[in-house]
Amino acid sequence: MKILSIVVPIYGVEKYIGKFLQSLVPNLSPEIEVILVDDGSKDNCATIIDEFAKAHNNIEVIHKVNGGVSSARNAGIEKATGEYITFLDPDDYIAGNYAITLLEAVKKYDSPDFLIYDYYRVEYDGEVKDKSISIFEEGRINKKTFLEELIKQKHINCSVCTSIIKRKFYKSLRFDVKIKYVEDYLFLTNIALNVNDIVYLKRNLYYYVGRKNSLSTGESLRDRITAFEIALDRYRKYKDVLGDASIVFPTNLAYTVLQRGYLGEWDSLISECEEFIKKNIGEILFDKDISFGTKRQCMMVYLGVAERYIKFKYKRRE
Repeated sequence: MKILSIVVPIYGVEKYIGKFLQSLVPNLSPEIEVILVDDGSKDNCATIIDEFAKAHNNIEVIHKVNGGVSSARNAGIEKATGEYITFLDPDDYIAGNYAITLLEAVKKYDSPDFLIYDYYRVEYDGEVKDKSISIFEEGRINKKTFLEELIKQKHINCSVCTSIIKRKFYKSLRFDVKIKYVEDYLFLTNIALNVNDIVYLKRNLYYYVGRKNSLSTGESLRDRITAFEIALDRYRKYKDVLGDASIVFPTNLAYTVLQRGYLGEWDSLISECEEFIKKNIGEILFDKDISFGTKRQCMMVYLGVAERYIKFKYKRRE
């Protein structure tokens, strides 16, 4: 049996996939399987990955009709045979020691349920920035502490691309194909409730490449509202489990929605964000993980002056 299954959803990345596939080559050990899922890509990606698979024994290619990244990941889960599953994005790339480092860590820590690691962010200008989780020491993490940090979305990068999870936890869990934004957050905050043995590996193994025209930078207001509703649901659920939880993530998303709404992209559900901030203003003001600036802005919402403030601030920038 393979130790790690790497699932890669592919769509419209012909310009970048060559570098990603090149980074895979030194990591194709016999204990690794790679599942490349062509999600109905209209460019030459299908041909490129078919040719790549011919040259490497442990590569499997799936061609399917377009259904989105979550649908493609789910297709890969169905085919995966490894003890662990992870997901990589084809417009990013991995370190040359990615596979051997993860395999050694699995053995060192006696096959943990969930293993997370650090990454580099490659900025638009090519600058590479270290994104380490400095709040943790390498090794096992207390589950309660991990869940508390995960729900905040402040210190931990909530990405399936920087974690490996035992395949047994996927039996009844799949990505929600209706969600186009914060799908990783929804998925990981669901699965993390079920794992017990969590390890942090202080190694930068993934290169996340920031792109100006990335899909993640073009989300609609409706996507943002859906993200707020998901974050609020996660906050309530985690508060029940932990007895307490930081309100920082739904607060940040609520105010982001209001900013866009006040500037003209109004939606009837925006009033829910205002109501949330007003109802929870006390908790927001006393949450140590929420910045002073955000607290000040939320206070403006509570006092009913935020819309005028945002419009005035926006006009000054024009």
